[in-house]
Amino acid sequence: MVVLRALAVQYPKTIHAGIAFVLALLALSPAPHLIPIITLLVSLRVWALASISRWRDHWYGLPQLIVVALASAGGSLAPSLRALSTPTSSVAVLVLVSSITSSIAFAILVGSTWMARSLSNPWAKLTLFPVMWAAIWSLVSHWSPVGQLATWSPVSGIGSYGWIRPILGQPGIDAIVAAWAVVISEAIGDWIVGQSPNAGSRSRFSLAAVLLALMLPSYAFFEIPLPAVMDQHKYVGVTFEEYSPSDGKSRNGFALIGSNGGPIFEYYKRKLVPFVESFRLTPGDTPPPIFTLELGPPKGIKGPEWAPAPNHTRPIPITASICLDFSSPDTFAHLETRPALILAPASTWHTGIGQAMWQQAKARAAETGSMIVWCDGGAGAVGGIVGGGFNEVVQVGEGSWTKTVGIQWPFDQRPTFFLQGGRHASRSLGILFAIVFFGSAIGYAPGYRRLSGLVVNGPTRVVAQITEIVGRITGSRRTQESELLIDV
Repeated sequence: MVVLRALAVQYPKTIHAGIAFVLALLALSPAPHLIPIITLLVSLRVWALASISRWRDHWYGLPQLIVVALASAGGSLAPSLRALSTPTSSVAVLVLVSSITSSIAFAILVGSTWMARSLSNPWAKLTLFPVMWAAIWSLVSHWSPVGQLATWSPVSGIGSYGWIRPILGQPGIDAIVAAWAVVISEAIGDWIVGQSPNAGSRSRFSLAAVLLALMLPSYAFFEIPLPAVMDQHKYVGVTFEEYSPSDGKSRNGFALIGSNGGPIFEYYKRKLVPFVESFRLTPGDTPPPIFTLELGPPKGIKGPEWAPAPNHTRPIPITASICLDFSSPDTFAHLETRPALILAPASTWHTGIGQAMWQQAKARAAETGSMIVWCDGGAGAVGGIVGGGFNEVVQVGEGSWTKTVGIQWPFDQRPTFFLQGGRHASRSLGILFAIVFFGSAIGYAPGYRRLSGLVVNGPTRVVAQITEIVGRITGSRRTQESELLIDV
């Protein structure tokens, strides 16, 4: 252990570059996993802390950046080879995108570590990196043509932190990932230099206790599929390309066809795949609306038994979006009410991309509180139902599949906290920034030690109150109301 510590101090560039390459190769896949991302950030933060005195040489971190960018490209190489017309052009674009995203990650790491040196409050030092990490990646996903794809934001393996998505969305998950990276990397840094516990160590312990406490609500709130009754109504969803004479291009659209043979709902894809679709198609300019599907009583059930007068129908709010639209949390940010069902046609060319888009669909289902019917018809298809208690891949590869699902009725259309904040994007980021200033304030308060003791020793009592609030916000309360089943 003494030898390892000495090597890490004397040869940080070589040791950390090798470790970072392996960890980046494992972490930076098309569908990043939470734990590998945390492990990678821990490695990079330890490197940043150990080499901060050498940063006056502007090129010092370049080898580390190149190593991570190459590993990032390697992790997505197989799914990307068929993305464009030739493998050469696909690899070139992949390396470019990986270099850009890796540069953004390094800029956040280096910038936060450098700025933290000027902060005197231990809590502010610890929370600076999580706030910057969550805020900047949120902006990147908003402006990126591929949304959250190719970012360092984990979409799989969220586990006990999944309940945060309907409240803060991906920025909340990113902040937790970065906070764990800070806690672990700071502890490793103290071990390398042989530093004894101090005020910073106590703050780090308090932050770790908060992160552990945030896992507890997931054990109090869970969702299971609702029971169902068979519905005989038939609706057909189709995708199509429609020529637009105004610009000589086509639009990729989706239509839901009713029993009378006419379309009752239409939507045109807004987020086009760069190069593959962007030159040939024109994006839609209208966000997906909510359409109320009026379902009459199924065969064998009388109208009054099915729904109240005068129509004896059950209104079910639905909407739709297409493939890459689901890579962005902004897709449904305009909705003022929550849809019960989101129809999601897609077409992916590799199972790795299919899995990545399936994870994006899961994220959107959690953020909106809706059920998503993900129908991937491509060669790399991963299709299934997510939301409403479902988290099930029904089919991998091309072909048809069926699944009967139940939907709550009367349906609670109140939007999740994230959907409400989607119309005011600064809300989520404002909460994250408030953590820094609140922490700075309590750090100097006389009762700070008592507050830290409450966080460390009594998280269960605090979380018990939080979970009640979370249940009201996310709408995950149990209900005795009757259910409606739709055969999709």
